[in-house]
Amino acid sequence: MKYTALQSGSGTEIPDEDSPMNSSSTGPGSARTGSRRAFVAACSGATACLADWPLAGRVFAAARPLTKAAPTVATMRGPVGCETLGTTLMHEHVLFGAIPEDLRSNSVDFAVQLLNEAAPAGVDTLVDLTPFRDIGLYEQVARRTRVNIIRICLPV
Repeated sequence: MKYTALQSGSGTEIPDEDSPMNSSSTGPGSARTGSRRAFVAACSGATACLADWPLAGRVFAAARPLTKAAPTVATMRGPVGCETLGTTLMHEHVLFGAIPEDLRSNSVDFAVQLLNEAAPAGVDTLVDLTPFRDIGLYEQVARRTRVNIIRICLPV
């Protein structure tokens, strides 16, 4: 059996499953028949046919984004453009464990001090993988340092 793709008026044949041009290695009766090139040609031919459909312009225009937004990453201070992440440490723990109430302020101060010392050394962003952390403490740290903090694990 041969299939013909409608590609701007030209006939592009997709070889049948017995054809030596068939790229299938599983033999006749398999789900994979034809070549990738033939499949792409068939798809582009179908798209060309749809271009003549009266509503196609509206359908395809609705499917495309109107503007291309720059990719961003969610940090503790909000979205940051990927191009501004800079040098990124990929596996860090700013704070760890259950911090007793009387040590929370000192722990935040210490974390801020370390991050502020790391920034001039070239650290722009870090990814924190600490599980079960107090997000409130991380928000305090993030507000007081220019190092971007990307949180990965779920907050408590």
